[in-house]
Amino acid sequence: MFKYIMIGVMALTLASCGQPKVIDGVKYGQYGVFNENQMKNPNIDYQIEPGCVILSIFLFETLVVPVVCVGWYLYEPVGKSEGVKTKGQVL
Repeated sequence: MFKYIMIGVMALTLASCGQPKVIDGVKYGQYGVFNENQMKNPNIDYQIEPGCVILSIFLFETLVVPVVCVGWYLYEPVGKSEGVKTKGQVL
């Protein structure tokens, strides 16, 4: 019983891993492996959300939490892209 309560609590904290960000009046949300094509904007810079990575590592035995974290919440928006980026470009 305690295990199920802890899984429920951790699942609720998953929703607060990262927050959507408003950039130039537009709200940009997180994306992951499964929804990258729908959510990723090439004009916005994203970074990996450390909270989702930590939850995925600690709760890897549940299988649900890592799949949800990596699938839909792995990257969070951080700001507008500066200039055009070329694949492999070193700044």
